[in-house]
Amino acid sequence: MNRILTGQDMKKIDRNTIDYYGIPSLVLMERAALGVANEVMIREFINKEKVLIVCGTGNNGGDGLAVGRILLSNNVDVKMVIVGDYNQFSVETKKQYEILVKLNGPIVFYQEESFYHLVNEADVIVDAIFGVGLSRDIKGIYKEVIQTINGSKKYVIAIDIPSGIDANSGKVLGISIKANQTIALSAYKLGQVLFPGHEYCNEIKVIDIGIPLEAYKKIDKNIFTMSKLTQDMLPTRKPRSNKGSYGKVLVMAGSKNMSGAAYLSGLAAYRTGVGLVHIVTPEDNRIILQSQLPEAIITTYEFNNGCIEQNHMEKIKQAINNVDVIVIGPGLSTEIDAKTLLIETIKHGKVPLIIDADGLNIIAKNKDILKNHQQPIIVTPHPGEMSRLMNEPVQIILDQLIEKAMNMSEQHNVITVLKDSNTVITSPTRDIYINLSGNNGMATAGAGDVLSGVIGGLVAQGIETFKAAYTGVLIHGLAGDKAKESKGYYGMIARDIIQNIPEVMK
Repeated sequence: MNRILTGQDMKKIDRNTIDYYGIPSLVLMERAALGVANEVMIREFINKEKVLIVCGTGNNGGDGLAVGRILLSNNVDVKMVIVGDYNQFSVETKKQYEILVKLNGPIVFYQEESFYHLVNEADVIVDAIFGVGLSRDIKGIYKEVIQTINGSKKYVIAIDIPSGIDANSGKVLGISIKANQTIALSAYKLGQVLFPGHEYCNEIKVIDIGIPLEAYKKIDKNIFTMSKLTQDMLPTRKPRSNKGSYGKVLVMAGSKNMSGAAYLSGLAAYRTGVGLVHIVTPEDNRIILQSQLPEAIITTYEFNNGCIEQNHMEKIKQAINNVDVIVIGPGLSTEIDAKTLLIETIKHGKVPLIIDADGLNIIAKNKDILKNHQQPIIVTPHPGEMSRLMNEPVQIILDQLIEKAMNMSEQHNVITVLKDSNTVITSPTRDIYINLSGNNGMATAGAGDVLSGVIGGLVAQGIETFKAAYTGVLIHGLAGDKAKESKGYYGMIARDIIQNIPEVMK
């Protein structure tokens, strides 16, 4: 588990570490500088490269000066530029500067013309201008400096966060450094994982700077991510078992002559390890589903005047009470029969429920459907569906992913999987997971149906619902990353994601 902190969180933790635990700020700065310097020095051709460190006057600049000193002592060709006035130095930055002066370090204050030449000469630029405390738009010489660096197309390493990104929201404060690599100090920052900040960070690596674990306990919000899938996140497999040992998933999906979503969701559940998949779908889909997914049990229904026939509804109710989890909504349509299915499922079902796609569109028009539900519910909207659920413009949803997901969870007592490039998962108890796996090749029809099946498969095998939600999103993203290796971004389809689920989970 990897923590994600806001800029304010990080300041509190730093202060707690220094004031309560007595670890001096300069010690933390030295640890940070060592970690960043190591990342610079592991570059393959660093012995032939020129490094330029661009420093501000705050503690991020102090980190940069310390990095420069360490690189100098390791015979790296390095120069340092300070943007700002000596009188604006923080206490720690002033100390780092004084050390370098005594060492006759190659350090100068910013001048436009000479800076342009220094940037052009450099192979690697380290951004140490602003840190996580930045809250105002960048203007003046700082804007000019960032424009020059970005225009150079040189390899840029940002210390903690690219200068210009709001550490609390990921927003660009006027202009920002476009880094090739970001070295996060101690923990991920929220602005690194939310867009557009995530794009400006590029590759992110977290380094330890010596903050004790106890210092994190002052933080209220539990925001986290996972960088890899571990065995303890997966369902247990027993040597002596049968298909009943690994749960049953009921997939209520598809509409007349539209069977693809049911197929993808059902197959994904099987590939996640579930023992049995039961699909409820219109009669028109029977033949194709039986041929494409013969492992599944198929129950179909027909219509009478636009409504599901009563005897078929009774069969569906029996199915609802004979499974461990229900996935409802993929390709379901928003017709009256689909609405009836959803209402009856919530009314009669006692097991966890995953509502996706058209199930969410039905709720958007009939919000009372979620009132007083008894079973755990996971909803999996994309921003467009969330916009309809919350009666908010899509851009507001995109700008406030965490807040809107949390609102949905608290207002309706559901786990919310708000799908985006970095999907946000929230619970009614205010746990927040942000997913960092996956890629833009997964922006393809059916990928959401696959996700609902993966989460359903995990819940059926006994994984607690919130854990199943974030683990399912992680597996889904990692499978997409595997698919990218063979199919690339352009050629990936939903079935490629499914085919790589076993590889990710083995």
